[in-house]
Amino acid sequence: MKLQFHSYRFAEEVLSSGRFSSANKEALEILSRLPAIKVGQPPWSDVSRKPKKTRFSIDQDAMNKWLDDQFGQAGWERHPKIVPGTNLAADYRKD
Repeated sequence: MKLQFHSYRFAEEVLSSGRFSSANKEALEILSRLPAIKVGQPPWSDVSRKPKKTRFSIDQDAMNKWLDDQFGQAGWERHPKIVPGTNLAADYRKD
C-alpha cells in the first residue's frame, strides 16, 4: 500500500527521531504491507459475507483484523486504554 503523510504539529519529526524511531520504522513497515482486502476474501474477510452494492468493495473490518494480527505479532499492545476508567483506546502502542 502506498502511504501518504501529513505531519500534524511536528509529529513526523518527533516520531523519526530519538527513542521513537525504531517503533516508527516498524509501524511504517507494517502499514506499507497492508493489503486491500476485498469483501469475502479469505482468510481475513468473512467468506459468507456478500459484497454490498456500493462503490467500495474493500472490507475495512478485515483490514483491521490484519493490522491487529501484524502489530500483535510484532509485540505491539493492541487497543490500549488512553484514560483509565473510560472506553477511550488507541490503536496500538509499543514502548
